[in-house]
Amino acid sequence: VIKVDSMGNEIWTQQYNGPLTDDLWSIKQLNDGSFITTGHTNFALGSGSVRILKLDSLGFVEMDTSYIFLNNYTQTGYSIFQSLDGNYVIGGVTGSGGPAVRGLIFKINTVGDTLWSKIMTEFTDGTGAIYSSSINSMKELEDSTIVSTGSIILQTGIPQPWNFRLLLLKFNAQGNE
Repeated sequence: VIKVDSMGNEIWTQQYNGPLTDDLWSIKQLNDGSFITTGHTNFALGSGSVRILKLDSLGFVEMDTSYIFLNNYTQTGYSIFQSLDGNYVIGGVTGSGGPAVRGLIFKINTVGDTLWSKIMTEFTDGTGAIYSSSINSMKELEDSTIVSTGSIILQTGIPQPWNFRLLLLKFNAQGNE
């Protein structure tokens, strides 16, 4: 992470190394000047977890935690924000990799405990399987509902085996669609 001033001059640089590869996909500055970030950490070839870093105003780590949901393969946080209640909401993917991932949204408290998590399925009652989906961007509204955008890929057959669609979802404060 590199912090720069309004002219692009470097203020500080920090590196956050994991066991193999690390990617940061989203970073937000909080009201107190600290930062919250999410991405992916790879702990073995082909597997990994959603990584959350809470950084102080100088980029030093205050919290470093990771999460695994469906299995230990593809886990990536694409978006993070601080909710109105002071906790953090993360959106991304979980699954076995490639086209077999599912959209993921979860909420943690300020010390990293999971408050709730939802993995996208074909039907709102939690049944069925989406071939591939992701949650890429989120915003909390004044009533504490969360709107998110992402994508869904449905397997449709020959000659066009894939059907790509925009995914637009709204969740209540407890993570229910």
